[in-house]
Amino acid sequence: DYSGLDGANAQRLKRGQYPIDGTLDLHFMTRAAAHAALLQRTARALERGERCLLVITGKGERAKGDGERGVLRAELPRWLSTPPLSGVVLAY
Repeated sequence: DYSGLDGANAQRLKRGQYPIDGTLDLHFMTRAAAHAALLQRTARALERGERCLLVITGKGERAKGDGERGVLRAELPRWLSTPPLSGVVLAY
């Protein structure tokens, strides 16, 4: 969701033209562990002044052949658009 950005900045983000300040790899985590890690990493990013994080969800076990999205990949937009993250995440 790029609704928090103007058109030019949304395009820059889509094209990968913002430097990535940090990453979070959620591979092999449970839903609960991934959500907790996302909250913790986002808080640390705020403390450090990091503005752009790359969150890697992976495809998930169910997505291996049937085209279904992984659980974490499906959950991430909901987590980012609800409190407390909705108050600090501009776009994803």
